[in-house]
Amino acid sequence: EEILALARKSLKLNRVANIGFGVTFILGIGNPFLLLFALAFLVLKIIVYTKGTIELEYSIEPDQQSILNERMNQIIKIAECQKVWRIIQTSKVIDKKYAAGANETVNRTACKTTTKATFPFKTNLKVASFKSGRESLLFLPDKLIIIQASKIGALNYEDFTSKSHTTRFIESGAVPRDSQVVGQTWKYVNKSGGPDKRFKDNRQLPVCLYGILELKSTAGLNTVIMYSNPSV
Repeated sequence: EEILALARKSLKLNRVANIGFGVTFILGIGNPFLLLFALAFLVLKIIVYTKGTIELEYSIEPDQQSILNERMNQIIKIAECQKVWRIIQTSKVIDKKYAAGANETVNRTACKTTTKATFPFKTNLKVASFKSGRESLLFLPDKLIIIQASKIGALNYEDFTSKSHTTRFIESGAVPRDSQVVGQTWKYVNKSGGPDKRFKDNRQLPVCLYGILELKSTAGLNTVIMYSNPSV
């Protein structure tokens, strides 16, 4: 609780510095005097990152190393995939010919991933961080940290369940290098599965095999992560 309280304070001060700098810098274009305030907010941000970072030093006993490896290695491999997305919403398709023959459409957003602890934390071990929009998931050796803007919470690994599987996904964007292409379809398909010739911009789309990780808890965690390397 003490660590979360310190982290919450750092996140709030960093948010104040970001908003303050952005507003005063924009207004300072028309009023140079306000640029002094923008400089002050920039200094505040530097101080927050310097003084407000929380260092977590882990010392792992030899008999606990295998447990740590089992817990962390797979999630780190997911973070190291070329592409990772957060699935926001799925919905059933009424007319498949307008959805490349898919049974459901998926609304996803790209995740920024790293194997280093993100602000306001710093660790001496390799970890896994997933950031999408204003929300971040930070997998530490002993906790899952959930950050939403300046709000922060923590879950023990016993407090949530995880399930992984693969899925076939019709990729309309660039195909990641570490993914597997398992088929082809068309942007607009006819009943036989071939291209609908009524559409001039009808192009062939690859069907990729991706990995899926589902995380759920009774406390309200309900997250689905899609990753490009299905062999993880």
